[in-house]
Amino acid sequence: MVQAGEGCDDGNDAAGDGCNPACQLEICGDGVVGPGEECDEGEANADTGACRTGCRRARCGDGLVQAGVEACDDGNQVGGDGCTATCVVEICGDGAVGPGEACDDGNDVAGDGCTACELDACGDGRPGPGEECDDGNASDGDGCSKACLLENPGACGDGVVGRGEACDDGNRDAGDGCDATCRLEDPAACGDGRVDPGERCDDGNHLPGDGCSPTCAEEGCGDGVQQPGEGCDDGDRDNGDGCDADCRVEQAECGNGVHEVGEQCDDGNDVPDDGCDACRRAPDIADLNRTCGNGVLDEGEACDDGGRDEGDGCDVLCQLEATVCGNGVLERGEDCDPGVADDRQGCGPDCRFAGVCGDGTLQVGEACDDGNTTPGDGCGATCRVERAPADAGVDAAVPDPTDGGACTCEDGGAPECECGGGGGGCAGCTATDAPAGELLLLAALALLRRRRRRAVG
Repeated sequence: MVQAGEGCDDGNDAAGDGCNPACQLEICGDGVVGPGEECDEGEANADTGACRTGCRRARCGDGLVQAGVEACDDGNQVGGDGCTATCVVEICGDGAVGPGEACDDGNDVAGDGCTACELDACGDGRPGPGEECDDGNASDGDGCSKACLLENPGACGDGVVGRGEACDDGNRDAGDGCDATCRLEDPAACGDGRVDPGERCDDGNHLPGDGCSPTCAEEGCGDGVQQPGEGCDDGDRDNGDGCDADCRVEQAECGNGVHEVGEQCDDGNDVPDDGCDACRRAPDIADLNRTCGNGVLDEGEACDDGGRDEGDGCDVLCQLEATVCGNGVLERGEDCDPGVADDRQGCGPDCRFAGVCGDGTLQVGEACDDGNTTPGDGCGATCRVERAPADAGVDAAVPDPTDGGACTCEDGGAPECECGGGGGGCAGCTATDAPAGELLLLAALALLRRRRRRAVG
């Protein structure tokens, strides 16, 4: 019997029979699966969830997209209508012919009968099965007939661009820019030496570092690619982000009130124990002593190089050390630092090697750098490749085998030229600081040259 305060009373205290143990009517959304309900998650019921607002389980084909599970749901389980029977969006290349597709062979290979989900046909500009060529038209007399057959098949591959040919690279191979029918495989390809739409440059190659990138974009500071001579390149020409407008690494200035690269904080003062000391946040020392140095970046650590050493960029508390150019310590991000012993010269004010001819490093503007400025060894004193003189076999200077000795003329007079120079009126030079055996050999060569000149004269 239904008493006051009861919504129902079915004579039992069982749930799921329409009247719950509290004698209240069971409804969808009360969190209890009742009669006619497939599920009931209470307030979690949603049209995008696993249990719908009508207490029905989500399923592909119910017209409601289940978040994180279905990509689409068009209310049916029929393929070929843009949404597959498993509620996946149909696209070209999935192997199923969808809306707007004439074919779909499950790949992106061109010329196999179905290209970009369009049937290959003679005249579409794409050589397909059974076609010797396809120039995109139905005309004869242009090298490729209207039946897509070569009109002069013997000429393509002879290395001469003839009538009806867009290119001829001397072979009939595909994949090298000029196909087997002497048509450009990609008329707008980067590296063809022509600046096509979408290209900023095209120098005829795919080499980086020559001013024009492999993707035909102009190379320079701010392109996001670090080129020779750049200390960094973060893809912009802004200052204050660690890499300045000239692609040089910026050094943080602790205490200027500006949070810069390499700093955890900067409160504009040098007051200790105020939460930001030396531009480092005060860490939980107990935690850091327990985890710092294990090689794993744990909470509170800015770095962890597996050690507890100072001066390697990561300090004893696993906080990044500020790079200070000029402190005599070679730190992270520096090529050099005044005061640190280094056998190379040219350490700039930003602790980057300015790059000088003869330092053994090829810099921008150098054609070579063999680690010295000695001429006559193939790389000159200005880091330009030297050419051998035309009469090098007769009266050129003899290079110093000890790399850099002085030269004297054959008559023993004062030096008039440097080894390898071949000028200044010095007919033949020999090194004066070579070992005795080598000096005898060089003297013999000089005598042989003198006899040749006399015989020629």
